[in-house]
Amino acid sequence: MSVRKATINGAQNDERERVVTSALCKAVQKLEFTQSELADILGVSKSTASRIMKGTHILKEGQKDYEIAVIFLRIFRSLDAITGGEDRVNLNWMRNENMALSGVPAAMVKNLTGLMNVVTYLDAQRAKI
Repeated sequence: MSVRKATINGAQNDERERVVTSALCKAVQKLEFTQSELADILGVSKSTASRIMKGTHILKEGQKDYEIAVIFLRIFRSLDAITGGEDRVNLNWMRNENMALSGVPAAMVKNLTGLMNVVTYLDAQRAKI
């Protein structure tokens, strides 16, 4: 691979990582998750979650926290599509007991099994539209 091509690919990766990190911060804010909750979701320290929210730490593609962030963003986007972008409805859905999931989605997303159950459920619900 040429140096020029490697530089272009590196710049594209950097941009994608910035976009994912920025989108994650916006979703976390809209769903009113705390930095502590973000740390639990991503499996990072509270100080790393704080730096993510301040924009001084960018998630890196290929890392576990990046992959979890992408799944969390799928949850947010699916929920947002289902509710027509109603922030209050999204927040209430995340923070209240869901009988179909047998739990509170905001609590469930703090472990990988719960995260996958929530994204699978929302993907299935979104497919009905």
